[in-house]
Amino acid sequence: MDMNEFSVSCVPWAEKLRIDSLEPFDEFEELHLKCSHYFILVASRGDIADAQALRPLPGSTVLSVIPPLAYSGAVVARAQSPSVLGLHRFGHRSCLVSSRLIITTGGFGEGNGKHRRLRDVHLLLHEHDVWNTEATDNQWDGRLLHSLTPLRSGGLLVLGGRFSPYCPAADAQILSYDEETGAVNTTRCNLRAELRRWRHTATEVSLCGRSYVFVFGGRSLESAALQDAVFLYTEDMSWAQVPVVGTAPSGCHSHSSCARGGGAVLSGGLLASGIPSGSITFLKTTQSHFSWEHLHTTPPLTPRYSHSSHVIGEKLLLVGGVWIHARAVPGLTVVDLITGHVAEFHINSVSVRW
Repeated sequence: MDMNEFSVSCVPWAEKLRIDSLEPFDEFEELHLKCSHYFILVASRGDIADAQALRPLPGSTVLSVIPPLAYSGAVVARAQSPSVLGLHRFGHRSCLVSSRLIITTGGFGEGNGKHRRLRDVHLLLHEHDVWNTEATDNQWDGRLLHSLTPLRSGGLLVLGGRFSPYCPAADAQILSYDEETGAVNTTRCNLRAELRRWRHTATEVSLCGRSYVFVFGGRSLESAALQDAVFLYTEDMSWAQVPVVGTAPSGCHSHSSCARGGGAVLSGGLLASGIPSGSITFLKTTQSHFSWEHLHTTPPLTPRYSHSSHVIGEKLLLVGGVWIHARAVPGLTVVDLITGHVAEFHINSVSVRW
């Protein structure tokens, strides 16, 4: 068994809780990637060879490792030249602000010769048919694993995030880009404690002609995987009670969400059990309320987390992320939102210099 399968199947739940209580932990991607490269092998001979020496505990969750995926094709990754040095980071958030500007906030990377939380807002501009013009604005507060949501009314809404696993960020910010000066202006908002979370999603949705930011899931000091859905009324930046019917997705964090038809599409995530989810759930809008609807996929979607998602037409594109049920690494997954058909594509990165 590789170490991911061993941890899920052979470590008692009480022991997992004891380990989790030692200190806050928030490096799931690195842990699962590393554990996929190490395994436990038990060999036996003689009489004891008749019994399986390495087997799951009774009642434990069985992590079924799926066979190699059948790829429908490949997409080619083309490196930017010259390289975009300012994006050597993770745990950040990026938003397309206009056809020629991408704003990236926070994350973890290298600064002044050390690996640390980054304190800059990174601007990437498209000029002369290439994305290679960089600028930075050193006014970021250092949070990471936050959400960054473009608003129809203008600006980017920053919600939640954390400074350390002990210290969540409490306030919200609205970032606006000044095209004349090239500067990013920050407006701070005081919101209630619902924002003390990280690894959540925040998506702008609409109901009865009103715009809301729909916040789902994440982690907090009290919960390993939040399930609550909260709504922020964008006109006055106040929390609102919005009716939602149906069965909500399980509590999770590090999932992905994107807008569709006034509602949202949620995919994947890491469950409280520490196992990735393979679910796709719609938050659909009606005349008076939102409703949950779950999409059945064929073949079943390989569970994943820390990916990004994008709706183009009636297709959902899932890019990258981490999974522990399959070998290799996630590439590009295309899900038909009408039929539920899933197609996997390999990312051909031969031309990319690592």
